[in-house]
Amino acid sequence: MTQLCSPIQTAPTELLTEIFKLAMPTRAELKALGKVSLDTAPWVFGRVCARWRTIALDMPTLWTSIILAIPYGTAANIARSFPPALVREHLARSRTLPLDVLFTSKEEFPALTTEKVFAVIATAAARWEALEIESRQPLAFDQLRWNLKRLRRLCLCPSGLDRIPPPPCVRERDSTGALLWRDVDIGAFIPWTQLVEYTTTSDELANVDRLREAAASLVSCQFSVDILWTQRTPAVTEFSRLRKLTLTIRSTSFTSPPFLYSLSLPALEELYVEELGLGGLRPLLRRSGCSLKKLWFYGLLPRDDFVWIAENNPHIAELGMVQAGAGSGIDRIMNNLRVAAADAEPLLPALRALHILGTEPYFQSIFEMLESRMERGAPLQVLSMHLPREPKPRYAAMTARLKPLKDGGLEVQAMKKLPGGYDLVHFL
Repeated sequence: MTQLCSPIQTAPTELLTEIFKLAMPTRAELKALGKVSLDTAPWVFGRVCARWRTIALDMPTLWTSIILAIPYGTAANIARSFPPALVREHLARSRTLPLDVLFTSKEEFPALTTEKVFAVIATAAARWEALEIESRQPLAFDQLRWNLKRLRRLCLCPSGLDRIPPPPCVRERDSTGALLWRDVDIGAFIPWTQLVEYTTTSDELANVDRLREAAASLVSCQFSVDILWTQRTPAVTEFSRLRKLTLTIRSTSFTSPPFLYSLSLPALEELYVEELGLGGLRPLLRRSGCSLKKLWFYGLLPRDDFVWIAENNPHIAELGMVQAGAGSGIDRIMNNLRVAAADAEPLLPALRALHILGTEPYFQSIFEMLESRMERGAPLQVLSMHLPREPKPRYAAMTARLKPLKDGGLEVQAMKKLPGGYDLVHFL
């Protein structure tokens, strides 16, 4: 008797290999799942038939991402949801390939069970290529100093971090006896000269002197800095490969961050700056001689600074303004971007995308700018705006005015603030 088989079961191995790659969950999906699960790819492939299992085991590239998000819970629940044996087997199936590791712990004081799970991942530290850790405690990170041989991308997001650390020679423990981030000189354990990307949400881990060690390798960097403790150094350090910089400046004054005067970023193309109603940006860009392609600023950017940046960076194709409310001078900026005469050279002639997220969009000045650029042959392709929660009739005039712009090729989007960042949602 002839046995009936599904065509997919008899498909060539090469075809199944490509299907497996396409069926793998994205990093965002793995992060949402937050654990090694037998019900998702790549584990689920081995539950179909012996042939599929063999193919999956012969593809170590399917097993190179391991993302564990430890929630609030009891030790028993954590042990049941994150069995060390399963994590160990997942690592083994990736063989000797580089790993992408994300480990988060929401517990105030991670239980011993959590540390055991991290310890399993730490056995493969020599293969970590990308590492993201979010935890109140540094766990076993201080034990990995000499093992991070392949690390290229690092993200450290300590939660509950103390603002002011004790002297380096002092190691403190809280009332529970748990080791805190401030107890460990984490910068001493980071292989700075290897890093291509570095992200941190902590002032204490944004040590500028440490970052200088990565000057020859960093391509992307994101950190926050408090100007109250940042010291100005006379020597200028050139980050020769840095193309993307995201910087948050925490200050209650309008004093320029001293360290901005000691950096040179000749390759910089993307700049995202928060709370920069300061004077340090223009000297930084002048010294660097870079050519920006993207500029996002959060909060106030003085008009003179904007005009200077625009005139000296004509290749900016994407401009974003966040929290562009009444005090941000958006009307003046829109007037600067307007093309007043047919023979006039537009400011930012390469501008193709404009994103505005704020409490009070200035529709009139925005549309006048858009219409003038379309009429003068320098149209925008993408407009993203934040829309307040008001009755739709308010936008009737806006919608009518948008129609000829959309007919001319303008894509209109709504920009919303979402947890973890800003996202664009198509509308109209």
